[in-house]
Amino acid sequence: SRQLLLVVKQWYQRRVRGQPTEAVLRARERNKIRQRERRKQETEIERAVRREINKERMRQFRQNMTDYEKELARQQNRIRQNERRAKMRAERDAQRARGAS
Repeated sequence: SRQLLLVVKQWYQRRVRGQPTEAVLRARERNKIRQRERRKQETEIERAVRREINKERMRQFRQNMTDYEKELARQQNRIRQNERRAKMRAERDAQRARGAS
């Protein structure tokens, strides 16, 4: 029972720290080996196709990032503009209040 507790504790600490468990590490290793075998059997054409697909994916990703950055900039500009307008409005109202009294 003590041994089990220790094992559970170690597992929990690993999970909490975000470190992978033994099973996960073993699975990753298996996947790496499988991938290697698959690559060996791949033809030149398949390799070229995969390369092209990856290039296209990267291009798409970069495009999305720039779109995202543009959208962020737009939002920040909108916020700044609204703050400026609010400030102007507040000043105008204050002047009106002073003028009225």
